[in-house]
Amino acid sequence: MPKRPQEARKKEERDEHAKKEAEIIATLTATLQDDQTVARYRVRAQDWSRQRTLTFLRVVVLMLTGHKHALQNALNRFFRAIGLVAEVPTASAYSQARQKVEPALLRHLNQLVGEKFYTLYASDGGVKRWQGRRVLGSDGTRINLPDTAATRAHYTRHGKQHGRALRGQALGRVGYDLLNDVAREATLGQQVAEKESIVTSHLQVTAPGEVIVLDRGYAEYGGMAFLRHHQRDFVSRMPRRRAGAIRAFWDGPEPEQVVEVAVPERQVAFVKQHGLVWRLQVRVVKIALAGGDIEVVATSLLDAQAVPAAALKTLEGWRWGIEPY
Repeated sequence: MPKRPQEARKKEERDEHAKKEAEIIATLTATLQDDQTVARYRVRAQDWSRQRTLTFLRVVVLMLTGHKHALQNALNRFFRAIGLVAEVPTASAYSQARQKVEPALLRHLNQLVGEKFYTLYASDGGVKRWQGRRVLGSDGTRINLPDTAATRAHYTRHGKQHGRALRGQALGRVGYDLLNDVAREATLGQQVAEKESIVTSHLQVTAPGEVIVLDRGYAEYGGMAFLRHHQRDFVSRMPRRRAGAIRAFWDGPEPEQVVEVAVPERQVAFVKQHGLVWRLQVRVVKIALAGGDIEVVATSLLDAQAVPAAALKTLEGWRWGIEPY
């Protein structure tokens, strides 16, 4: 009997999806086999100048696949899968080979995959959007680092004992396409102010008109004014301790309001540096959570008819998908 139309359509969709995935993998493979890629992303000029068991391609593929098993077991499984059981390297050799890869390669590959995804899937409506816009979530987390001379020299140190800093910390940041599950940008750097991560990284992977959903850590005048200056819209949770018009709204009875906020003294230098406005109109909305608590979000989406409070709650809810990333 012939397959029903719905089943046939689903099979066609699966086949098309598999074809696109294969094209992305082929692009990655060709990139990693390109001599220009090797030359650009090796630490020293002499690295990978000779063909070895641990080639540039194999090392990077191992890095990308991650290690859910003990390192030597992961190597055994990988080389068995490619038919080179007799040439399995030691875990020590692989660890040394990883040190020959510039970390910037991973960012390059991530950008390559993202661009390929949007190119391949946009043509048939496979890229999800909200009101015709892409929605990006942005968040950061502090990461404790190994105590080495390199980390002590580069990253912020916290905690003291006998006047000596004990622990190095970095700020990991990620910009994430919330509707398509695509990481657009990820960085590991010093604990700079959250607004600076918007300036230096996430802004580069967004376009005018797109919406960026932010957590409380980004709820600063400078970051919001910077996004509006570059024609990005934002939705941001707001802390209750914020002074001025935002605090007055928290304490007042209105469910939503458009308020004008002024640049605080501590961010004047940032505003001057980037030529931003000194006063900014934002819409603030109270959102009731499932447990009965009230949350306030601030947004540049001022039109309450086009974007009602329920839509803002949905946007903010999508951002939680970035938390376990």
